[in-house]
Amino acid sequence: SLSWIGCPRAPPGLAAMPKGQKAKKAGKAKSVKKTQLKVKKRAQQTCQDSKMDSAEDEVKEQKETAHELFRRHAAERKKVQAEVVELKRQRMKLPKKGQKEAKKALTHKIAALEEAQRERHAAERAAAGVAKVDPSGAPAADASSGDESI
Repeated sequence: SLSWIGCPRAPPGLAAMPKGQKAKKAGKAKSVKKTQLKVKKRAQQTCQDSKMDSAEDEVKEQKETAHELFRRHAAERKKVQAEVVELKRQRMKLPKKGQKEAKKALTHKIAALEEAQRERHAAERAAAGVAKVDPSGAPAADASSGDESI
């Protein structure tokens, strides 16, 4: 089978290497930089996680930007929305007859979850001094702002 190597009519896989290219050394391949970066990042995260456990209260006290606040609220809304979907699924699986009180309890629990989250987010926005912005970019008009009689 080695007689084909260097022959002009050799099959394509066994053809000799073109001029100017060196054969790769058969040995240990270099690590990919992306892999190295991932390992480095993982090591930094574990180091930071151990530091954060001891200083978790200090991180909470740092000032949160408006963007970070809205992103956290969005994540919390998604989490509560998933809980609501699960509660509705449980409510739907209850039998139609004889479980009216259980269904009502689930409905009240859903409403309480959503309302508690809404109030908590409003309080956090007020504490941070951030006004809620509607999609048009203008601050949302609250009913309590009141100069409508003019």
